[in-house]
Amino acid sequence: MPGYAEAVRGLARYARERGIRLAYSGYGGGYGAAYQRAEIYTGAYHGHVFENRRPYPDGELYDCIGHPAYEESWHYGTCLSNDALLDAKLVELTRFVKACEPGLLYIHDIDTGDWDLAAEAWLRRCEECHRRWPNDDAGAGDGMAGAYARWFRRVVEAVGAVESDGGDYHAERDCLLAFVGPVYTGAYEPDEAWDEECRYFETLSQLLGPAPNVQFGIREQLVSDRAPRLRVAELSARLEAVGNGHGVFVVSFAGGDGYYSDQPVSPSATLNSYFLGAETAYVVGLGGIAEPGQIVAAEYGWNASAPGAVRVADSRQEALEQLQSAREGALRPAELYATDGLLERACAELYGPCAAPMLAEVFSGGSEQRRPVVMTWYTVTRAVRRLRAGEEQDLAEGKDYWLSRRGASERSAGLVRRALACEDLDQWAEEDLGWLLRCIELGTAFAEGLAMTYEALASPEQSAEVGRYWETLLAHIREQFPRDWFDPLGGDIGAAEQTAELLLSVAQNI
Repeated sequence: MPGYAEAVRGLARYARERGIRLAYSGYGGGYGAAYQRAEIYTGAYHGHVFENRRPYPDGELYDCIGHPAYEESWHYGTCLSNDALLDAKLVELTRFVKACEPGLLYIHDIDTGDWDLAAEAWLRRCEECHRRWPNDDAGAGDGMAGAYARWFRRVVEAVGAVESDGGDYHAERDCLLAFVGPVYTGAYEPDEAWDEECRYFETLSQLLGPAPNVQFGIREQLVSDRAPRLRVAELSARLEAVGNGHGVFVVSFAGGDGYYSDQPVSPSATLNSYFLGAETAYVVGLGGIAEPGQIVAAEYGWNASAPGAVRVADSRQEALEQLQSAREGALRPAELYATDGLLERACAELYGPCAAPMLAEVFSGGSEQRRPVVMTWYTVTRAVRRLRAGEEQDLAEGKDYWLSRRGASERSAGLVRRALACEDLDQWAEEDLGWLLRCIELGTAFAEGLAMTYEALASPEQSAEVGRYWETLLAHIREQFPRDWFDPLGGDIGAAEQTAELLLSVAQNI
């Protein structure tokens, strides 16, 4: 987007002077926006689309590794033996690094994730990949681990050579590289799969060679039912024994991330004791509407055993139950959520003592039907997907659910309005809370409209009224919310506009 590089480069420099790394993420292979069908990928892709072509770039299109469930992914720039294709990717990547000076690159490769899917994907490799890496064993040096080690080494060397014109930024020193995927593991995988994944990363680390700025990204991991028990610590120790300076980068989508739940401030950071041994723990939250969540994440980031931290479980099953409890909002440590708990103190730091109790109640979340709707993705968009697909559902139950979310949103909006009346708010707090209020009011409108939509599905004579509702809300979004998007896809507001358009089409087809 125009002005993007200049703006983020300035932010990166400002952060770097203060010992902070700003992270940027993107796809290194497969380009998920080009093939995955979840709602997060419905926006138009604005970058260069790489394809498996030999000779590159005008030769015949061919299939290689990719996500086994998405046939489209098999030809989207995934081949690891096509050197001209890899060269083109590195030109784009190094141009970005030069322009933006990132402190950390989160390089997401093919989005397979667990061991079985990644190993299955490797079996789909092309003839040339078969010739270079003949072993079907994904964890072998002459298998997938060797292929990715070669590609990652090329990324390390190309990115590491980037320097700013003035010499203040040298990527080899100033930019961490977090390689995420195709294997990034899952806490639910059995110990046998975890053993294979550790072997894969160990081989990958050996073949990649020395690179102290490299970390391997994995999803949140908990415990095994055999020794050593803590999975992250085990992998960290195995990488340390290899001796090439590589660390573990934990990506924790434990809740409050939009995907697993839309808790404004989730307890996911209280699981951090499971990640001890990692170089980095990336605890995902709702971001722009939940600044208190950043303070909560920082507290448990500095001290994983801070009051309210989850006790490390005695079994894998118990740990998985803790993870699910965090995702559902059932995990409610008093040290975090009670009066004068960490969340309320975080709100006091951000917004002042007058507003803190009211805002802590807004951000505390809890069970689904007690939470305000503050973002359309993923709770609202998931409902839209089901409505458009005509999936069987209890219409009365759907209506009641969204009426409950509307009520929770209305209560939260009232609390934010009361907080805005506090006399000790500074300008920045007032602006933040003003935006939060607008987001909750928009969420309230979506909840109201969805309740009406479910009712109209049961009583089709009301479809015209529902259609007018979505037309009015769509016009409101376009007229009253910012249009000067920094994100090419429009961020939260772009998602809201697109979602309202889809709901209008649902109403028109009732």
